[in-house]
Amino acid sequence: MAKQEKITLLQFQKMFQTEEDCRTYLFKMLWPNEYKQNSLQTRFPFLAN
Repeated sequence: MAKQEKITLLQFQKMFQTEEDCRTYLFKMLWPNEYKQNSLQTRFPFLAN
């Protein structure tokens, strides 16, 4: 696994202000070549708000 940069709690809170911010980040990390903003609800409807 690649090393991650250390961030402070304040930086983390700014990056992930909503659940959608978290989901978007995770999907980009898991599927960097397949990620599309509109595909989240299409591929994973159970994650829809």
